[in-house]
Amino acid sequence: DYLLEIDPAWVEKISNKIPAADIHGEWIGLVRTNPRGSDLIRAEIAAMEEEGSLRNASLLDLLSRLLKAGHKIGVLYVAGNWLDVDDAFDLAEARNFT
Repeated sequence: DYLLEIDPAWVEKISNKIPAADIHGEWIGLVRTNPRGSDLIRAEIAAMEEEGSLRNASLLDLLSRLLKAGHKIGVLYVAGNWLDVDDAFDLAEARNFT
């Protein structure tokens, strides 16, 4: 399948604390970068390590820092049926999905 991105969407904020009325989608936990994006991520991880914040940081924290620094993060919307599988219990329920 191919995608022609005519009107690109950009992340404005990524957090677990966004009011429901402001949510436009759910992040599925995948990140794809180009070489420049990989360099930015490596540099931000190094900065977080130097600050001492890396140990307790999440990927959401990393992406939020990149956004606050003015970097753009694009969105690729995925349509269709998806199940949120976070643990063994979710996986057991997902096996019954038809």
